[in-house]
Amino acid sequence: MAATATAAVGAIVYALLGEINLDPGLVIVAAVVGWAVALALIWGAGVAAPIPRQALIAAAIAGGAIVVGLLLAWAISRVEGGVLDPVGYTDERYGPLAYLEIGVAAGLAWLRAR
Repeated sequence: MAATATAAVGAIVYALLGEINLDPGLVIVAAVVGWAVALALIWGAGVAAPIPRQALIAAAIAGGAIVVGLLLAWAISRVEGGVLDPVGYTDERYGPLAYLEIGVAAGLAWLRAR
């Protein structure tokens, strides 16, 4: 629960910072989201037994947070009058950097949750 809440906040922050042309800085934001999701997953479990495959779960949640952030940015663009589909918007607006950010978030979450 804590990890998904952290991911939701991370997705919103990512989408809002994407609106102010912070393109290379979004790699750092994605890294912070990945790290925070992993910490939330670990700490959210408390004294419970370790979660099986927690590194993969953390990576999936963190990568998903960036994907949701990209979808939120696309939705904002639609409200502002954009006409592109989500993939077209992501390719045009962020280019290959967006896909790198998904990998950075997932990779750091996986590393931290191991």
